[in-house]
Amino acid sequence: MSSARGQANHHLYLARLLLEAWQQARAAGELRGTLVDQAWAPAVRLHLQRAWGWFLLALAQPAQLPPSLPDCVDALPAPPPGRSLPAELEECRQLESSPWLAPYLHESALGEPAPARVGLAVSVDPASDPEALAATLDRLRDTFDRLGSFVDES
Repeated sequence: MSSARGQANHHLYLARLLLEAWQQARAAGELRGTLVDQAWAPAVRLHLQRAWGWFLLALAQPAQLPPSLPDCVDALPAPPPGRSLPAELEECRQLESSPWLAPYLHESALGEPAPARVGLAVSVDPASDPEALAATLDRLRDTFDRLGSFVDES
């Protein structure tokens, strides 16, 4: 399943390219920042979700690919009888509830997030903030590198 790991890395790369273009669009200032954010954020989040799904498949090494990418460990095909989930996937399951990753994993993350109002100020939704998404991308890359040694060894 090294091709699954390659797909995961490819989607991280595509997310990075989109983030760079997004930041350039923001810097150009031709459109309101929130409009630019609404245009770019869903595409970046989609690539992060796809990267996660492919990485899970790389770790699980199923005999056949499922019909759709998993969005979490629980959506992976069951391991064959007598084989348990690798410890790396158990760690992924824990990461899926972490505040830096959980908001980006499910299809609902692709909708239009509404800004949270706090008094008269508007707080930034991390799911639409390029800096927060860039930090998530970096953490995913680091996680893939750390846990990916399992794939490399098998």
